[in-house]
Amino acid sequence: MTRSVKTLIGLVLTAIMLFPVYWMINVSFTRDTDMRHDPPYLFPIHGTLEGYRAVLHQQLPYLGTSLLIGLGTVILTVALSAPAGYSLAKLRPRGGGVLSFVLLMAQMIPGIIMAMGFYAIYLRLGVLNTIPGLILADSTIAVPFGVLIFTAFMSGIPQELTNAALMDGATRWRTFISVILPVSRNAVVFRTSSDTSKGR
Repeated sequence: MTRSVKTLIGLVLTAIMLFPVYWMINVSFTRDTDMRHDPPYLFPIHGTLEGYRAVLHQQLPYLGTSLLIGLGTVILTVALSAPAGYSLAKLRPRGGGVLSFVLLMAQMIPGIIMAMGFYAIYLRLGVLNTIPGLILADSTIAVPFGVLIFTAFMSGIPQELTNAALMDGATRWRTFISVILPVSRNAVVFRTSSDTSKGR
């Protein structure tokens, strides 16, 4: 099979897989009356932006709330899990292995069980149905996984980088901020994408 044939097959398969995406975009520009046309239009003959206007008008406040909750969850999760991962990976405190096992076990707890506990606590604290309460709840679920991700990633960073920073007079915290965290940006991006994909 020649390279041209393989390329052609790849293009055809890609077009088939992407056709639902194209059809979704096509329908988004199609008027309501044209959606019932038989056969359906392969292109938006009488394109309109009315659907987008309606979505922005009706859903924009909710999209803003989801963005606020997602960003708040990401910031709080990274702020807590990155230093914890650095401690477990590089400082190796006593009981670090037990703590990692506990964090792994926390991933097995069904979310509905945690939700019941959150409901009782939030009801007493008066933060039920609030944005800070939802950010805290999402972060509580995300932090254990985030710690495991950062620990695994930071364990692969050469110890020579940390030793070089310490020899230059940097403190542990300075080493974490200026050396370890920039090198771990891939883990930060992965953690961020995981949290924002849960947008509410």
